[in-house]
Amino acid sequence: EMKLLPVRDSIYYICLVKTYGERMKESTMTIYTSEWERLSLEEVFTPPVYDDYWKKNEHTDVDELKRLQALQDMRFITMKLYPDSLRLDCILQVGEVMDEERERVGDMLQPITFYWKEGCFVKR
Repeated sequence: EMKLLPVRDSIYYICLVKTYGERMKESTMTIYTSEWERLSLEEVFTPPVYDDYWKKNEHTDVDELKRLQALQDMRFITMKLYPDSLRLDCILQVGEVMDEERERVGDMLQPITFYWKEGCFVKR
């Protein structure tokens, strides 16, 4: 996926998201100037930490949450750009877990949404 991201006036960055894999997918993101000079990703994006992907509220069973998090021994993140907005979603894939745990883990995960604002991705 590619997207032009406005920086100022008529200046844009080019965002390139590559997603690899069949069953377990993973994405990488690269940002370029309009002259195809690669920017340091840290300048425009701070990736979420593992804990951010898990839904938590006052009713969350902390022990169950920790147990489900421990099942995710491999952490694959996919990214999605949207054609009609300046939105980026980061999604933690459900890992190789037993079928009976797959739905429980999936129910506890949430995408992390960012919006392009003033030259960088800002977490919603």
